[in-house]
Amino acid sequence: MSKRRAIEGHIRSFEEISDIMGAMKNLAVLETQKLGRLLSAQERVVSTMQAAGTDLLAFYPEALPPNEKTRRLYLAIGSERGLCGDYNDKVLSAIEERLQGESDTAPILLTVGGKLAARLAEHRYATASIEGPSVAEEVQPVMTRIMDRVQELQAREAPGLPLTMTVISHLVET
Repeated sequence: MSKRRAIEGHIRSFEEISDIMGAMKNLAVLETQKLGRLLSAQERVVSTMQAAGTDLLAFYPEALPPNEKTRRLYLAIGSERGLCGDYNDKVLSAIEERLQGESDTAPILLTVGGKLAARLAEHRYATASIEGPSVAEEVQPVMTRIMDRVQELQAREAPGLPLTMTVISHLVET
């Protein structure tokens, strides 16, 4: 009898785990849908900003600083909790690939996401990190913190030395 109770207990445990996993899956689907809507809106904003920048420079080319010298800022976007398979590994490999060619001016490495930041904490170029979003509602505040941090980093640079930003995230690099 005791073996039967033990087996029934295991079956109940598995059923509870199955229920929890189902609930987590449903939450993940909802978050993915929210992020999909957010992403398409952000892509339209970026496209509009790029077109506006191109138009501005076409009519006012002097808006760009004459100095060719810049300092590189790499914005590496990783995951907050590390529940995304090899996402952070791909970002790390892209970072290392980009940083191999850096030699003149030490680049700045700004990371977003707790797991990625932890893995890069001792990196020689790691300058700052920002906690990443966990749910769709946190994306906008995190983006605001990123822009505030970029402004702070630019303010630290010598006058006339602009930062040139490269964003590294998963397989997309801009």
